[in-house]
Amino acid sequence: MRTAMKTLRLIAAAASLAVLACAFAQEEVQTSTTGTVTISSKGSDMRSVLHDLFAQSKRNYVLEDEVRKMLYLNLNEVEFDEAFATILKLTEMDYEVQNGIYYIRRAEKKATQTVEPPKTDPKPEIKPPAKPSGKLPETALAKQVTTRYQMKDMREVFASLSQQTGVPIEVDISVPLYKIDAFLIKTSLKYALDHICAAAELTYTLTNEMSIRIAAKNAAPTGSPIKVYTGS
Repeated sequence: MRTAMKTLRLIAAAASLAVLACAFAQEEVQTSTTGTVTISSKGSDMRSVLHDLFAQSKRNYVLEDEVRKMLYLNLNEVEFDEAFATILKLTEMDYEVQNGIYYIRRAEKKATQTVEPPKTDPKPEIKPPAKPSGKLPETALAKQVTTRYQMKDMREVFASLSQQTGVPIEVDISVPLYKIDAFLIKTSLKYALDHICAAAELTYTLTNEMSIRIAAKNAAPTGSPIKVYTGS
């Protein structure tokens, strides 16, 4: 008899523990009389937590996607909207309300925006300065020069004359690679050109680009210069 009583007591105790376990399992979501929500979940399925949250707050909802995710959170007496937003954030879900019904679905992933480098204005095109037009005045040939060269490359002599007077002198490709002695003390540019060209059988002409062109006597007038001396 006593053994039977003990067995009944054990069965009753086990039944009580089972009831308590069910009660605790159902108390993951609690809604107070003021409408605040308390959630304590240690790995419960988000579907179960959502269902209890909406059932206790007497709101209608539809879970459109088959989503399974365990929730670990503890919220104490927070508003429904805050609790719902927290669950959505943890589960990467979104929702919309139609006719008082919450339709809950997976949130759409936003495409990553490519950051374009800032546009820069194109650099302005640098154009070479336009060549001057017209012939040199007679006064340019009257400028004084001085040279004291012995066995000097003739092109360097012309470069010196150009630098002293500021008059551009172009040496044509037809001019031979002569070395000359040039001792000219305070003479005019015209006098220097006359004597050097006569000695080397060269000619000089005034171009239409405010310069002087040196060429061999038998060279065509349109021969290309190999260097331009600006006198700078």
